[in-house]
Amino acid sequence: MTRRRSLVSLRLRLSALFGLLFVLTASALLLALAQRQGAQDEARMLHQAGEIAAHIATLTRREVAANDRIAIAARLESFNEFEDIALIVITDRQGQPLAAVRRNAAGNLSATSRREIPLDRPADTSPMRIGAPADGRATIRAAIGQIAPIGWVQMEIDTRRIDAQRKALLTRFALLAFASAALATLVFAFFIGRFNDPVLHPPREDRDAPA
Repeated sequence: MTRRRSLVSLRLRLSALFGLLFVLTASALLLALAQRQGAQDEARMLHQAGEIAAHIATLTRREVAANDRIAIAARLESFNEFEDIALIVITDRQGQPLAAVRRNAAGNLSATSRREIPLDRPADTSPMRIGAPADGRATIRAAIGQIAPIGWVQMEIDTRRIDAQRKALLTRFALLAFASAALATLVFAFFIGRFNDPVLHPPREDRDAPA
C-alpha cells in the first residue's frame, strides 16, 4: 500500500509539474503574441505614413515646379488631421527647403522657419525611404516626381503613441501570464498538500489500528 501510495504521489507531482510547464509555455506564447502584435501595429503605421508622404509628393508637384512656397505651406497645413505627423518638409532637388510645417504646442501643424528644420540628406536617391523608429520618431522620405525628382518630401512621424500602446499591451499580457502561473502553482500545491495530509490520508497501519 505504501508503494502504491508513493507511485500515486509521484504521478501527481509529475502531473503538477507538466501542468505548470504548460502554463508557463502558454504565458510565453502570450507575450510573444503581444510583441508580434506591437510590431505589426508599428509596421502598419509606417506603411500608412509612407502612403501619406507619397500622396503629399503628388499633391505638391505643381507648387514645387512653380517654386510657390506659400501654396506649398498651405497644402502641408491641410494634413493637420493626421495627429502622428510631427514635421513635414518640402525641398528642391538639391535638398534646400522650400516650405515646412511642424506640430506646435497647440497640437496643430503650422509653418516653421527653415533654420529650425532638421534636414535628412541621405546618400541614396530611392523614391521612397522609411527609416526605423528611434527616440520616438521615424523619418519618411519620398521623391516628388518618380523618374527625375524635382524635390523631396521629408516627414517625421511621432511614434510615441504606438510605442505606449505596445508597452501597455505587453504589460497586460505579462500580468495575465504572471497571474496564470501563480494561480496554477497555488492550485497544484494545494492538491499535492491535500494528498500528503496525514489527517486526510493516514497510513494504513493507523487506519487498521483499533479505536
